[in-house]
Amino acid sequence: MDIEELRERVNNVTASDFVSSALISALIGNLAERGVISDDDTRDIYDAALLSLEEEAAKVADEELREVYANARAIIEAPLKET
Repeated sequence: MDIEELRERVNNVTASDFVSSALISALIGNLAERGVISDDDTRDIYDAALLSLEEEAAKVADEELREVYANARAIIEAPLKET
C-alpha cells in the first residue's frame, strides 16, 4: 500500500466518523427540541459518552492516541459546560 492509498483510507474513515457524529448530534438535538428527551436525558447521553471515552482511553497505551481521546472528551464536555 502506498501513501496515497493510505491517505484515501484514512480520509474515508474520517469522513465516516464525521457522518456518524453529525447524525447522532442531530438526532439528540432533534429529540430534545421535540420534547422526546428532557434536558436531563440529554446530559445523561453526553455523560455516558464521556464515560465510554474514558473507559476506552484507559485501555490505550499509545500516548498520541490518548491525546485523540482527550480531544474527543473536550469536544463532548464543551456543551455540558454551557448548561
